[in-house]
Amino acid sequence: MGPRPQGSSWSVSHFQLSSLKISCHRRTNKTKQKESKASLPRVSSVRRHPARNLEASFYGESYVELNVIEFSSELSLRLKFQTSKPQGLLFLAAGENDYCIIELLSGNLWVRANLGAGEQVLLSEQRLHVDDLTWHLVELYCVKDTVSLVVDKHYETTGQVTGGMHNLHFRHGVYVGGHNGLDVPYLVGELPNFRGCMEDVVFNQREILTSLRSYPGFKKVYEVSLGCSDEFFAGEGEAINFFSSRSYITFPQWKMQGEGLLEFALQTGTQQALILFQSGREGEFVALEIVKGVLRAHVGRSKSTTRLSSFRLVSDDKWHVIQLRFTERHLDLMVDEQGVRASLPLKGKPFVSEGPLFVGGLDNRKREEVKKLELASVPRKSTRRISFKGCLKGLEANSEKRALKDALVSKDISVGCKMKSRDAENLSITTTENVLRSEVLPSPAIPEAGKLFLQDASSSFLVLNDLEVQEGGQALLEQRHVKVGMKFKDLGIHHSQILFKIKEMPIHGFLRLAVSPEQETGKAFTLLDLEQGKVRYVHDGSEETRDYFTFSVSSNSKEEMPLYLQGHVPYVFNIIVIPVNDPPYLKLPEGNLLLLFEKSKKQLTPDIIHVSDPDTDSLSLSLSVLGNFDSDAGFLENTNDPGRAVNGFTLGDLKDGNIFYVHRGHQNSRILLRASDGELVSNTVVLRVMAVPWDFEVANRTGVVVRQGDTVLITQSNLSVEVNGEHHEMETHYIITRLPQFGQIQRQESSGEWKQVSTFSQHSIDRGQIRYCSTFKELQLENVTDHFKFKVNIEGKISGELMFPVTVQWLKFTLLKIVPLEIDKRNRQVLNCDHLQAVTEGVEVAEEELHFKLQTPPKKGKLLLGNKVLKTNSIFSQHDITDSKVSYEPQERPREDTQDTFTFSIVAKHIESKDYTFTINLKPAKTHIILTNRGLFVKEGGEKLITKSELFAQTLDNQTFQYKLMRSPQHGKLKLVNFSHSLGSHDNVTTFTNEDIVGERLMYVHDDSETQWDEFLLVASTTSQEGVVRGLDTEHLSTELKVIISIGPKNDERPVRVVDKVFHVVRNGQRLLTLADLCYHDPDSDFDDGQLLYTRRGIPNGDLVRTSDPTQKLYQFRQDDLQAGRVLFRHRGADSARFVLFVTDGVHYTSSLLEVSVSDPYIQLANNTGLLVMRGEDSRLTAANLSVTTNQDIRTNREIEFRIVQPAKHGRVLVNSSVSHTFTQHDLMQGHVVYRHDGSGNFDVFNLTVKVKETYLAVSVYVQVSLESHQQPTQVLHSKTLVVEEGKPVKLGRGKLQVGSHPGTTRSRPPRITGANLFLCF
Repeated sequence: MGPRPQGSSWSVSHFQLSSLKISCHRRTNKTKQKESKASLPRVSSVRRHPARNLEASFYGESYVELNVIEFSSELSLRLKFQTSKPQGLLFLAAGENDYCIIELLSGNLWVRANLGAGEQVLLSEQRLHVDDLTWHLVELYCVKDTVSLVVDKHYETTGQVTGGMHNLHFRHGVYVGGHNGLDVPYLVGELPNFRGCMEDVVFNQREILTSLRSYPGFKKVYEVSLGCSDEFFAGEGEAINFFSSRSYITFPQWKMQGEGLLEFALQTGTQQALILFQSGREGEFVALEIVKGVLRAHVGRSKSTTRLSSFRLVSDDKWHVIQLRFTERHLDLMVDEQGVRASLPLKGKPFVSEGPLFVGGLDNRKREEVKKLELASVPRKSTRRISFKGCLKGLEANSEKRALKDALVSKDISVGCKMKSRDAENLSITTTENVLRSEVLPSPAIPEAGKLFLQDASSSFLVLNDLEVQEGGQALLEQRHVKVGMKFKDLGIHHSQILFKIKEMPIHGFLRLAVSPEQETGKAFTLLDLEQGKVRYVHDGSEETRDYFTFSVSSNSKEEMPLYLQGHVPYVFNIIVIPVNDPPYLKLPEGNLLLLFEKSKKQLTPDIIHVSDPDTDSLSLSLSVLGNFDSDAGFLENTNDPGRAVNGFTLGDLKDGNIFYVHRGHQNSRILLRASDGELVSNTVVLRVMAVPWDFEVANRTGVVVRQGDTVLITQSNLSVEVNGEHHEMETHYIITRLPQFGQIQRQESSGEWKQVSTFSQHSIDRGQIRYCSTFKELQLENVTDHFKFKVNIEGKISGELMFPVTVQWLKFTLLKIVPLEIDKRNRQVLNCDHLQAVTEGVEVAEEELHFKLQTPPKKGKLLLGNKVLKTNSIFSQHDITDSKVSYEPQERPREDTQDTFTFSIVAKHIESKDYTFTINLKPAKTHIILTNRGLFVKEGGEKLITKSELFAQTLDNQTFQYKLMRSPQHGKLKLVNFSHSLGSHDNVTTFTNEDIVGERLMYVHDDSETQWDEFLLVASTTSQEGVVRGLDTEHLSTELKVIISIGPKNDERPVRVVDKVFHVVRNGQRLLTLADLCYHDPDSDFDDGQLLYTRRGIPNGDLVRTSDPTQKLYQFRQDDLQAGRVLFRHRGADSARFVLFVTDGVHYTSSLLEVSVSDPYIQLANNTGLLVMRGEDSRLTAANLSVTTNQDIRTNREIEFRIVQPAKHGRVLVNSSVSHTFTQHDLMQGHVVYRHDGSGNFDVFNLTVKVKETYLAVSVYVQVSLESHQQPTQVLHSKTLVVEEGKPVKLGRGKLQVGSHPGTTRSRPPRITGANLFLCF
């Protein structure tokens, strides 16, 4: 609800202040004498008026709901009420948008209504309080453009509605006293039900309280009783009588800020019942119950419960004074000055109450919550309600009195107690009160058959047997149902003198009594009436399967009767209802006229067509169309099969919104409908259809506001269309004729992805699927607005071009601080928000999302984020700067004051600023060593003076440095020239000073070796000047440096032949000439051997030709051609010959002879070492063990094939982990061939046939199996460097290289070196 006005006699809602003009005045020509409490007649516990103006009692949870569809252009209401409560709902007429609410607010009347022009408020005069427990008359009239509120025919408030009222439509019905949990937008906040009395409630000439019976589907009466109950007038000192299993009262919460005190007196005979219950926050509670006749208190806090029981019996029908005290440390329970105490566990937070205080019992909702607490009086599994029965008075909470006038809700209680002794059987039920309860709706729990409310010795007097009746039927109540176990002659009475008086009438039916008028008025019958069949039960047709009524038995004889014939003992008679299948009931809640727009379709909903069948599942109900349906006018359509007319549909389809009426032609038509449950059919209804012309206009075009880089939904309140001034269901499409300039209109697809669109529908808007996305990622210097233009298309009708404005809140950057960073003594300096701080305007951006993008990193140092070096396009945030995570570290200390800079831009929300420059001021340190080490460049075999620009160490205070050689050059030496003042020898110096470098006396000399670089390692340290004493604070400085020397090679070596062998070829055949046949090497380190150029002279017995084109002879080729297989020799002539080759590296030349030998095709065994295998293990067979050569023209090693002709006996040959009988030379070279020993035998052999083209060679491969005692790895005994003089041979002996077995083992054959690295020094 909107804000409630205070401090004025009338007010107008600020939503529609201009639309309502109100004047208030007092009627002076008419007066009304207010009725006082004393002037009202009182009859027992109920106040009664003539039948024409029925009074009704509302108990705080009561209400009357009238399911009628009101559709009118005027409104009138009259009602009378009396109450002592300052808040409560009196009346509600509820529609979708239209509504009228009358409620009590702080003792004043408050009217809120929406009559077509927005919410409007009328408030009675502030000095007129209507919570004074006297009768007040309220009249409300809404006619045309005038609203009038009249109170007691004396005070009047009027107002004017600008534009007048439209037709009011209250589709949700009319409510009196409460709203039954109706969920509509205008009912928000706490709106309590009315508590008090009402009469003469007339709405639009419809009397609402003429009957207090419920009618399914039309009227619901909940907890409302006839007459004005005395409990509303009870004084503070009067006792409260709880008389049923459903009794309870709720009071305002028992406020406990850590502690509380509750005091009262009670009188009961109940052995088990709940006395009070108070909830707290987070599941905490305080409860008091009777268990086995004694009191038990509970305190539940933080999932632990403390229990405390008294030792004093209270279920003895005597008055007892109770005191319950609750503190942070203790729980005290006192009964008649006898107390017990329990300690409570310490908790961090005090107990804080929440919700009302329940006394005597619980309502249904609270009962389900309390069941989980395992209280004995509220069992978890029982469905029966066990409330306190007895009397309670003098209730005080924290010394504050609580009486019935303070109650929020009450149920089944009365004022005053008449309990005098145990013989009085606990309590005297107010008969008039219970008789009138026959008008009340609720269905209480039914007691078990044949059991009495109060059991005593008289229980054998009556034997009750259940009455069975069909649903909606009737049955006689006969003597077999109520058997009287007594002898009447002994008592001297007749059957007509035994009187059964009805205490509570049946809930779901009534008793029809064919008795005397006096008996019928008193709701009584005799035993003789029962025997003569004059008592009949008539069921009301509801779906309840049980009913009951209560009665007492007495005698009208003047003789003294036993206690059980004095009418004090109530009995319960149970009625069993046998269900029957009722036909469905079909109605049109909104009337029989369906209005829709021409050529459109309208959804049919349960609000238009309502089917009710209490005994049939709604999924089993269906509806069918009867008669000749006029398909030219329109047809019914199921959205699951659009475009096709249907003659029937299920109730499930109707509820799911799948059924539409589609209009085609005629303006007027009708639909005959009938429902079925599969067995029975309902009544037939006629739904008239009227199509009306229409036009539309854009009702809302407010535009949206969005922050740059963000998105905003376009909702119905921003953009919507009305047809004929009302909301509609026609398909509405928006066609964008001009796209927005700085963003996109996007729609959310079913996958959840947003995509740009040029058209969209109202349906997509209503479902939150249309948005404006700001995509402009540049800075906007001016406040430019955006917009898009569109047209509306509804059923082919297209509007003119309209504009939808978009206000963009542009992002702007402000650099608050950019202060240079000073680097003085420390090597690393933190860059914090005192140096660099940026903020945004227009759009709020968190520090974590405000980024700096590094455009140009510093040149003289490093910018770091933590320990990570930031490079170009690296990102860091303002939050990183605030947390001191960004720092600058110089590469070296400068010799003089200098500056370093880096440039950056600010980035947020994909928007990037211009570039900014940040400055770092670098200060030199006087004692910092300034090193110069740029390396040297020397020609091969040359020498180079080392100058100050290449190697030097110095400080700002010009200290002298001495250099000590820690590692000499490997390919040259340092020497001093003109060294008369130096400290070392002329050659191979180990020390020198700055003076030697400045005097240009230090020189590096290369040894002319074929190397590309050299280096030496120095330690530079300060020395004291001669005759100068070092101060105590003078620091000794030292540093290590490595000097790199680049050697510029020169071509001074001629090519050397490294492969010199006879070239074999098949007679009159051809073969590739490769590096395996002919190869040269150029010792110059920087020369690529592949670039050696070969030139040949005439060949006596053949030609060299190009492999790719054998017709083209080759006279020159490079060594790369030999490696790539591009040179082919073709034989022609003699079997043996030689020819001359000239080889050059471009500077030096050499020549040699290539001998060619010609023969028939052959295969020769180049290598067959056999195998050594450990027992039961694998040994790899490689080209080092087995290989062949051939003079035939083969291009790949795959052309050399090996086939096993005799397998091994004690093992298998595997190729690529699989057993195979063939493999190639390529497999051997790749290590794909393995011999696997099977663990038997000490020797094995397998025979092979080698095939190259059509040439074959037989080969045997021997396998030596090593015994377990021999299975020790071979050890390298000697492996020393071999020194060889260039161009000369040297013998490799045991002193240089030797392998052998582990000491103490023997081998059957000597070890063989199959692969090793030999290091030769020339």
